[in-house]
Amino acid sequence: MKRRRVLALLSAALPLAGCFAPEAEVQPDQSDNSTPTVTEATDTPDSSEDIFVSLQNETTEPVTAAVTITTNNSVFLEEEVSAGPSGINQLYSGITEQGDYELVVSIDDQREAEFSFGIGEYDLRMGSNLIVWIRDDEVGIGIEQ
Repeated sequence: MKRRRVLALLSAALPLAGCFAPEAEVQPDQSDNSTPTVTEATDTPDSSEDIFVSLQNETTEPVTAAVTITTNNSVFLEEEVSAGPSGINQLYSGITEQGDYELVVSIDDQREAEFSFGIGEYDLRMGSNLIVWIRDDEVGIGIEQ
C-alpha cells in the first residue's frame, strides 16, 4: 500500500521536472526597502546557446592565436587567445545575427587557417560553436552542427 502512494506521488511530480524558470538574477529595488525585483541574467554568455570559438591545443607547448572574424568585408571580432599544452580555451564570438562570416586563426609560429561559414536561425538558437584544432603540423577549423 505504501508503495502505491510513493509511485502515485512520483508520477504526479515527474511531469513538472524541468519546468522551472530560467536562471534569473535578484536585484534589490534601490528606491525603497520593498521586495526585490527579478530580472533576466543576460550579462554573461551562455555556452549552451551563444556561439563560441573553442581553441583546442593538441600540442605539448602553449600557444597563442590571433582570432579574427569578418563579415561583409569588415572586422567583427579581433582577439588574442592562449591555451596551455593539451588545453582548451573558449572565446565568446559575439555573433547574434544570421549571415556569412569568415574566421581566420593565426598561430604565433606563423601557421594560419581560414574558414568561411554561414550562421542561420538554428545556429543562433542552439549555439553552434566554432572549433579550432591546433596540432603540431596544422591548424584545423570546423563548426558544430
